Amino acid sequence: CEGLIESQLTDYVILRYSWMMGLSFPGIKASPNIIANVMNALLHDTPTLFTCNEKRCMTYAKHLAEQFVQITELPTGVYHIAADNDKTTYESAVYVAKQLGASDEAIKRLILPNHERYADRFRDYRLDASKAASHGLHFGTFDENVAEVLRDFNWKK
Repeated sequence: CEGLIESQLTDYVILRYSWMMGLSFPGIKASPNIIANVMNALLHDTPTLFTCNEKRCMTYAKHLAEQFVQITELPTGVYHIAADNDKTTYESAVYVAKQLGASDEAIKRLILPNHERYADRFRDYRLDASKAASHGLHFGTFDENVAEVLRDFNWKK
């Protein structure tokens, strides 16, 4: 699709999104995401596997919404919408659980490492958002985004 757009238009903006995160609130149902998945594991006492063999950016959807006017004014091109993250998905899940105040015992029992998924080919789906940043768009880091989500939804002060 990108090739078709680029070949037929001279004025376009293509956005490549990372895995977005946030929580549901009245009238808005959040898509499945790392924070909700960890919360479900902890709140429902359900052991849940998280992939060790992949890294990906995970971005608070609010940052996309807050900067959307700026995004519509970007020059023609392809832009990545992503917070920085060096953690694997499993490491990210452990981080979220710790930020939620889960005990080490609960994390060990409920936030489980999945070493088998993608064991044959490590997946690195992180996006470089430096082009967007050069136009004044900033999405922060995974750690900052998690802290902000938890503050915004009163899970952490």
